[in-house]
Amino acid sequence: MGAIAEHYQNDPAALPWLKDCFQSDTSERVRSTVVNAIAQNYPKDPTTLTWLKDCFQSDTSEWARAAVVEAIALYSRDDPTTLPWLKDCFQSDTSEWARAAVVEAIAENYPVDLDEELREWLQQHEQQ
Repeated sequence: MGAIAEHYQNDPAALPWLKDCFQSDTSERVRSTVVNAIAQNYPKDPTTLTWLKDCFQSDTSEWARAAVVEAIALYSRDDPTTLPWLKDCFQSDTSEWARAAVVEAIAENYPVDLDEELREWLQQHEQQ
């Protein structure tokens, strides 16, 4: 998936095909790979960030949602909506795996914005 995204970026059929793969494949690993490939290779596409956020909301896989969080934090960290969105995900997601991905993404990409609640959560889970 990553090779297709990288080598066929200029092919207008590549991005829709990758998005279809995410929607149709049942493998968490494939969906996570697709998310990363799209985020890395199509960060300037105006649909990418919204699509990734929609994937987070709609996917039931903790692994895929964690991949979305990591991809958005890494490849869209300069977008002013990313940090507030990550914090909202932390508040709203019930999955410990997804929440851990959010805290780690914020800690790695926005260390000065790691507020007290997130610091406490991180400290509690590092002790486990």
